[in-house]
Amino acid sequence: DITFNIKIEKDLKESTGTCLCVAQSIGRVFLNIINNGMYAAFVRAQAQPEHKPVIKISSEGNESFVIVRIRDNG
Repeated sequence: DITFNIKIEKDLKESTGTCLCVAQSIGRVFLNIINNGMYAAFVRAQAQPEHKPVIKISSEGNESFVIVRIRDNG
């Protein structure tokens, strides 16, 4: 549906740092999570036309860990 729009809010901390991972695998994970969130937001927007779909992506971490949070309001 080309009329569907979603706002993406990012809060990516510079202090997040880096982690060792397989880029293609983690990319697929993020893509699937965001796709699922967009679908949920789309379904809700169809049921409630006044709904404003949003996906929020944030990150934080230190030398030991990285946390990435992805949240939708669908």
